[in-house]
Amino acid sequence: MPAPVQAGEDGLYYCANHKKVTTRVTCGRCEKPICDRCMTVGANGVRCRDCARNRTPIRVGGVLHDAGRGVSRTASSLGSRPIWYLWIWTSIIRFIMSFFGR
Repeated sequence: MPAPVQAGEDGLYYCANHKKVTTRVTCGRCEKPICDRCMTVGANGVRCRDCARNRTPIRVGGVLHDAGRGVSRTASSLGSRPIWYLWIWTSIIRFIMSFFGR
């Protein structure tokens, strides 16, 4: 559905929820015109309330397991998950030890 444009000015729309409020901001996902009362600012830009509610939870453990699969296919036969865990723990220990001068 095209947004209603105000006559005389390019890029000036009426808010989809508040019909008397003009705005130049549109939702980054659905392109619906939104005013400052309707917008939600997030990491991916400005979203309307409907698009901001559609969030996908991130599983940190799943991300780490998938990272090991992308290194190489031959490493998967040897079991690449312990290699990633070893690298992560080594990095954490090095970071902590840097505070103690080692």
